[in-house]
Amino acid sequence: DSNLPSGTDRVLAAFSSLKNKDDYESIINLQGDMPLIDPLILKNVNSPLNYGYQIGTIATNISIEEEKNANITKVLVNWNKNTPVGNSIDFYKNSKTQYKNIYQHVGIYSFKPYALNKFVSLKPSKNEINRRLENFKNNFSLKLEHSGDSFLTKPGKLVSDLSEIIFNKTGINPDLSTSGGTSDARFIKNYGNVVEFGLISETMHQIDESVAVKDINDLSEIYYEVLTKYF
Repeated sequence: DSNLPSGTDRVLAAFSSLKNKDDYESIINLQGDMPLIDPLILKNVNSPLNYGYQIGTIATNISIEEEKNANITKVLVNWNKNTPVGNSIDFYKNSKTQYKNIYQHVGIYSFKPYALNKFVSLKPSKNEINRRLENFKNNFSLKLEHSGDSFLTKPGKLVSDLSEIIFNKTGINPDLSTSGGTSDARFIKNYGNVVEFGLISETMHQIDESVAVKDINDLSEIYYEVLTKYF
């Protein structure tokens, strides 16, 4: 329903439409752009609920360069002793040049059904409006699970082929970087070389997220050329 203000509202609407919704003990809100996610991650994001929390989410390692990237959501975590989960202290995008217990937030959430209803019913807080982060909509404490380690793909055939195709299609010579948003590549990196390449916009993962249709068409053509040339 495009009239609903956020993905979380749409998750609640879908859940509420289930005839057997009372049979479920938790709901997981998974981004649609993460089709290759490891099923173990879905299990991990649900585990904070087993420690008595109403909402859970995921955090992963972050590099110094990524901490400076305003497109990446960061989270400050106070880890609990003797458990794999911790309490989220702060979410932010702009760099605070602090690195201790700072992680990259992964936009996957687990909810107890009651908590999801309560979360959606709350009015946007000042932090949610100012920082454009739905995480601040609530007064809940979040527990986080560490989901994956960072990695580096060194320049090679895949990188050079992709760079050449991007330049030929757009006239842009791409800058190689280890920054960017969370990528499913970390789940398949052990099976071959991986790169992260896709659309970006100022509204990424926000209300009314949008990109130009031409950019989508160009992206699909680049993907096709990469697949045919690389394989």
